[in-house]
Amino acid sequence: MSEIRLENVRVRYGKNVVLRDVSFTVPEGSLCVITGPSGCGKTTVLRVIAGLTKPERGMVYLGGKPALHILPGERDVAMCFQTFALYPHMTVRENWMFPLYAEKLSPQEMARRIEEVTRLLHMEFLLDRYPGQLSGGQQQRVALGRALVRRPKIYLLDEPLGNLDAKLRVEMRAEIRKIQETLGITTVYVTHDQTEAQAVADIMVVMDFGEVKQVGTPEEVYEKPENLFVAGFIGTPRMNFFSLEVQEGNGQVFLVSQAFSLPLDAHQGALLRRQNIPRVILGVRPENVLCTLQPGSGSFPAVLEVVEPQSNEYILTLRREDVIFKARLRRDTLGFTPEVGQKVWVRFEEGFWHLFDPRTERRLEGRG
Repeated sequence: MSEIRLENVRVRYGKNVVLRDVSFTVPEGSLCVITGPSGCGKTTVLRVIAGLTKPERGMVYLGGKPALHILPGERDVAMCFQTFALYPHMTVRENWMFPLYAEKLSPQEMARRIEEVTRLLHMEFLLDRYPGQLSGGQQQRVALGRALVRRPKIYLLDEPLGNLDAKLRVEMRAEIRKIQETLGITTVYVTHDQTEAQAVADIMVVMDFGEVKQVGTPEEVYEKPENLFVAGFIGTPRMNFFSLEVQEGNGQVFLVSQAFSLPLDAHQGALLRRQNIPRVILGVRPENVLCTLQPGSGSFPAVLEVVEPQSNEYILTLRREDVIFKARLRRDTLGFTPEVGQKVWVRFEEGFWHLFDPRTERRLEGRG
């Protein structure tokens, strides 16, 4: 059993509280990604799981058993942290062989595992070099390989791809996902890159300032963010937010600003009537902002301020009065070539509106 469960874990460094009642569960055999901005406590969570940091309060369970009394070396955890922590007097091959000696494997099995990791990390011509003879990205691969060459109960990976180039980073995250699925080893993976987190995770834990803001599958976190922070952090470009007044007329509820007015359907209107709040924050992802050259039902005019070609897409920055927002549109479905200064008609795609309470910053309901 290798389920990981944290319950109300609190960590303090001096007067600074770096983890505030952190609770989440990583089911056995799954890959959990902890994401959030730098300094939010991601690495500290890994250190608590590994036993390197003792919480002020709270409990850690490994395989359903309390683990705070278990020494780090007895937890059967393989770690790859941001610092490489390589043995400088050992070659790449020797760095990888070192943890295998403790498992008392046969020479044939040790050779097989090293060959497997060598192919995976493209290190065929570097096995006999020392860490000082490698680039930073190559040293990162050696550190990652030392974790992968083992078969522990738990993998803890802290920014394992941080020093790799873009091409290898994309390739490696797919390989890590493949290896984890094949071996079925419970893995906790830390990254500040939310795109990387969505690509590999079974479960995402989104953190900010030492607090867990949401736990869920990548689809749940993306489609139903529980609060403004998660809504703005997950997604590229970030979600557009509009502060709007709630008004009612002729039996229908409207969201109104100086820039535009949006009628709500009966379901959304009933929701806001129940909430009885004067203002809401509307969130709309750039991919759900539609642009045309002709006016249509529910559309309003805006001016193109910036056009960013992105392979098969355009990222458009639009302005309506003093409101600036972004759209992300496919070239093959846009129907025109956007130009700076051009007037377009904008519509927010129905069914993809996110409503938040400005007082609590929490989601009012599921998608509108």
